[in-house]
Amino acid sequence: MKPVNIYLLSQVKEEQLFSRYENMLSGRKEEKRTKVHEQLSLCLLVNHLLLSGTSLEAMDGFFYSYTIQHISKEFDLLKFSSDCKKILNIELKSVPVKQTDMEKQLLQNQHYLQHLSNNILSYVYVASKNLLYTLDVKKGLISCAFEHLVEDMMSFGDVFRNDIDALFEASDYLISPLNTPEKFLNHNYFLTNQQEDFKNSILCHLKDSEHNPTLIGISGSAGTGKTLLLYDIAKSCAETSRICMVHCGLLSNGHYYLASHIEHMDVLSIADLNEKTSFSSYQYIFIDEAQRIYQDRFQIIEAAARLHNISCIYSYDPRQVLSNEEFKLDISSRISSMTHYSYKLSNRIRTNKELASFLTSFFDLKRKIYRYTYESVDILFASRFLESVRFLDFYAKEGYTFFNFTRFTYPQQIFDISHDETAILQVIGLEFERVCILIDGSYTYNEKGVLQATGTSDSDYMALKLLFQAVTRTRDKLCIIVVEDLSFFQQILNIKADCLFD
Repeated sequence: MKPVNIYLLSQVKEEQLFSRYENMLSGRKEEKRTKVHEQLSLCLLVNHLLLSGTSLEAMDGFFYSYTIQHISKEFDLLKFSSDCKKILNIELKSVPVKQTDMEKQLLQNQHYLQHLSNNILSYVYVASKNLLYTLDVKKGLISCAFEHLVEDMMSFGDVFRNDIDALFEASDYLISPLNTPEKFLNHNYFLTNQQEDFKNSILCHLKDSEHNPTLIGISGSAGTGKTLLLYDIAKSCAETSRICMVHCGLLSNGHYYLASHIEHMDVLSIADLNEKTSFSSYQYIFIDEAQRIYQDRFQIIEAAARLHNISCIYSYDPRQVLSNEEFKLDISSRISSMTHYSYKLSNRIRTNKELASFLTSFFDLKRKIYRYTYESVDILFASRFLESVRFLDFYAKEGYTFFNFTRFTYPQQIFDISHDETAILQVIGLEFERVCILIDGSYTYNEKGVLQATGTSDSDYMALKLLFQAVTRTRDKLCIIVVEDLSFFQQILNIKADCLFD
């Protein structure tokens, strides 16, 4: 996406033509429709800037209505100096909103921009009242004159004119309690409005449950921020109460780090729970990846909660079961039926839209989406297993993580040779910037174009679910290496080729 001159953009008044014109000027990869009130707010701002003495040159170099890839974070107007050491952010409001909300938005915007510069000039323009606000030195919202904004706009010399996506990497703003526990403990993150609302409601229920324990469920698909919300609530509760975090998988370094740095919080693996585990000192039990609890451990937690009047908060995703036994047990339905309060996260905050679009087609060939070229996906063919090892070694040097969830179907020698393999069961709840996977005859498409797994003879772990778990943990780039199966390779290559040459 390229910067535009907002004066030139504002000269087109017709709604549909404005959107086409803006898309052309900015060179968007994905078509965007501008709403009428957004267009009107921009035009009014430009008019008042002209009346306040700004120049045509000063209105050049703005990125209009930019959304950071992977998350639903949008900026109305952004301008960068050529070295990105100075940034101007202007948010447009068609009607008045609470000043606390405007202040919060500008502070959040600064959070997402601070990896580039600490010199961030922030403004809010309210079109219907023709009012302008900025942040003072103490980060508080104050009203200001248009001349103040004009002065800042004209202080830019050469501006950044390259693709704005190059300025933002997923690791700059996607915070995971388990991948980046230091940033989590320093609260270098923001919850979405939905997460914030759920958190406040849940804390109120927990406060009222001191003498009447409650059961709470937090559900949502991959990327909606269940784990972040769960750990954020747990961190708040640990300030006044002793809590236990139960992770339904193997513990990672992030778990141990949080356990050692958050006072009053213990972290346990579900595998370590038994009838002798004592929960009597806890006021709250938090259960992450709860869909993976087996019957006996689920009953242990249930019994402890009843015996000691402990409130439980379950975080789960019904789709993320990894074995036939988990699928048949269907703990998610049981949790849903027994909880007093249920919260379902719907807004994805960890989503590479291009990658998500590709995976939609990958799992179902008939669901093709033509708006992307899938530059974040590499599709390779290896004529034999030993050849694929060279690919794996090359991509490992490029920072890719190879998930070893095919041990049950692949010849053992490939794993003896390959390095940096990661068992998917060891990283439940973690996220990865770049992921590499192998596909062989264990997968095929049925007559309806839906991806199928042929089965795993040595384990009940479902190959399709394991594959789904791996790819939905990918933040930035995915590499698929198809081994020997030329027909399958051609089918998934067509997903990308059809979009490139349509």
